[in-house]
Amino acid sequence: MQTLFSVVMLVLIILFFISSTKNKINQWCTAAGFFFWLGIAKQAVLIEIIPMLENQFGIMGLDVRFAPIHSICTWAIYTLAMPTMTIAGVHFGKLSTTNPKRMRLLEFLIYLPMLVTLIFFSPLHFREYQLFSRPFWIVFTAYNFSFGFILTLAALKGSRAEKSEKLKKNKKRVILVLLPPLYYWLISIFIIHLFQIADYFELWQINVFIVMICVFVFIFMAFQDGFMGLKFVRQKYDWDINMSLVNLSAAYTSHFLKSHTPKMEMCINNLSDYFASLGNGNVIPKEIAILSSSVTSLINYFDRIRNHSQIITLKEEFCNINELLKDVISRLHQRCDVMDVLINDNVYIECDKSHMIEVFNNIIINAIEALRDNGTIEISDKYDKQKYYILIKDNGIGMDEDVLDNIFKPYFSTKNKEKNFGLGLLYCKNVIEQHGGNIYAESELKKGSTITLVFPRKRMNLNNIPSRKFSLKNHTPGRGTEDKNE
Repeated sequence: MQTLFSVVMLVLIILFFISSTKNKINQWCTAAGFFFWLGIAKQAVLIEIIPMLENQFGIMGLDVRFAPIHSICTWAIYTLAMPTMTIAGVHFGKLSTTNPKRMRLLEFLIYLPMLVTLIFFSPLHFREYQLFSRPFWIVFTAYNFSFGFILTLAALKGSRAEKSEKLKKNKKRVILVLLPPLYYWLISIFIIHLFQIADYFELWQINVFIVMICVFVFIFMAFQDGFMGLKFVRQKYDWDINMSLVNLSAAYTSHFLKSHTPKMEMCINNLSDYFASLGNGNVIPKEIAILSSSVTSLINYFDRIRNHSQIITLKEEFCNINELLKDVISRLHQRCDVMDVLINDNVYIECDKSHMIEVFNNIIINAIEALRDNGTIEISDKYDKQKYYILIKDNGIGMDEDVLDNIFKPYFSTKNKEKNFGLGLLYCKNVIEQHGGNIYAESELKKGSTITLVFPRKRMNLNNIPSRKFSLKNHTPGRGTEDKNE
């Protein structure tokens, strides 16, 4: 158990360091974490690995050979862990920003007490001191608790002085995760042995379970909002759909276009220049324009395949949903003149602006193409404690169950296969899932369809302002907008 736990801890320490190698807090916390990890590792060797080697292979006397290493590991924990953690606390409290030169001096001076202890306590005999020396426990109880108090004051000061509410919240989380097991370790090791409370000498072992709980909390926070630069991302995918085929087709198309379209464009330009140079009222043949348009279509085709099949990478910011919808609607004003948007005017979602505009564009175009005469589209929202919903509803031709079951699968389309490739809704699905949400469709033949986008409520920022309705009928398209035909 301890061996497995020590391996997991070492992996987390490495991941924690890699997550933000240039961050001073992470650097010093990683170093301190390694010193604390030595305590778990040495106990795993002593309690589990050595007995296993003796029983399995008959190797005797390993505990005697391991004794010097055990002492050195104990020395590192008792003398290096707390001053290193204290430096991390000073950086955490931003006390290092006032005078960087003084901070570098402090990083050196903080280890001077450790050098003084070397005069009286040899690292090779720490195991003996633990068993037989009361002065040892007096000195190192004072030593470690002093650093613990300094660390606590620096951490609390940094949390209280933080002006950003988000950073203050993150710092409180760090304090709640790190300080309780730290103080339990100090009390269960030093106070118990200082006062020779023999009945509780093994109380320190519970710290392993406390640290395990903190590890689970650490992992949970890393999956939620991130923890000290480390954020785990859970990605859902349809395991029974071979998405590699989609990505492979994009790669082949990319290679093909890169090889041939430049040549085609060069020839078309040369032909245009040739006919233009003839003068005498010669008109450039219409076939030249057709060729140019075909090349442009090929390039646009590839862009769509590439954008809809590649792994989605988000550049997140808080975006006003109404503004995003207005951007999309301004491009589609000639294709539908009855489109009502009933979204709270002050709803902001943490999302990738470009991808969300493309998602709205795909879904609204699908809705427009499904409309019959005098059809309408309504876009609305709602939310509860956990989720925020955007509903895009049309009263068009609707879909049957077979179509509804396949609309999010690659290359499925009920439209003209020459112009539509069945990747639009798959792309929308990938984008929404990358935002931690979901997308689903409801439809009934001859009555219309509703596409619902679902986001985690934590992505939503809403001030209590009444909803405002704006309609495409009253919306003037902005300058420079074009009708984007998907």
